[in-house]
Amino acid sequence: MDTLPLGKFLGYLSHIRTFHWNADTKTNEHSSLGKLYDQLDELLDTYVETYIGKCGGTVTDDDLDSCGCTDNGELIDYGCQLVDESRANFEAGDDDDMLNILADMETALNKARYFLKTEPEPDEEGEYEEENETVAEAKKEKKTGKEPTGEPEEFDMEGMD
Repeated sequence: MDTLPLGKFLGYLSHIRTFHWNADTKTNEHSSLGKLYDQLDELLDTYVETYIGKCGGTVTDDDLDSCGCTDNGELIDYGCQLVDESRANFEAGDDDDMLNILADMETALNKARYFLKTEPEPDEEGEYEEENETVAEAKKEKKTGKEPTGEPEEFDMEGMD
């Protein structure tokens, strides 16, 4: 490959930045998209510089394109698709450096997917529901493996001298 086409990646980064600017700052969406943009921008720079250093040639943005994503899920999925398409250009062994950078991109995308799902959705007034006792007990059961009794837990001090 004499020319590394980057238009899709550059358009994608631009789309992430737009999502970031339009994200709700009261949730973690704004900061998560900002971090994703920063990570992918740095990784894309490393990817291009490694490619040129290793293979020579040039880069182009001839295929500059907007991904057309309408929500965070589509945005992350499209990024993973770009990473998968790029992997097809390299072979394990000879191109491990390039494949490792792409793996780091995929890690950043999956981490962003996780963080973008952690914030609860607000109700119509923009408020978040407070956790009720049933939810709190279910979380405790999951964490401790003990079924909640509704009674305060006893703390065993024996043998703690």
